[in-house]
Amino acid sequence: MGPLDLQVEVLGEAPDLVDNGWEDIEEASLQTYSDIATVLTGAEESVEGFPDTVLSAGTGTYRVRAYAAGRDLAWDLVVDEVVERYKLQIWPAPYAPPRIVQHRSAHPVMGY
Repeated sequence: MGPLDLQVEVLGEAPDLVDNGWEDIEEASLQTYSDIATVLTGAEESVEGFPDTVLSAGTGTYRVRAYAAGRDLAWDLVVDEVVERYKLQIWPAPYAPPRIVQHRSAHPVMGY
């Protein structure tokens, strides 16, 4: 628990897969009923200061690729400084099962 670094990118199509030092990369489908996505806290409250994300194709099905790094540095601890970083890439795509691209950390996002 504590602060983290989060980037959200909305794309028009699937991006090339680029590692650039990420430990875990996973993908899942997302069905939306709004053209706005909001980042929420664990208590399901909007994150103050983090802008809503406008989805490029409106409502529908998207693919989300989650990149994570730093999850092992303070596992299950409360931190005051950023140790974990994440990037979410979102693009319109038909439904597909979740996919684990790579797991290098001891505590991957999907927990496998």
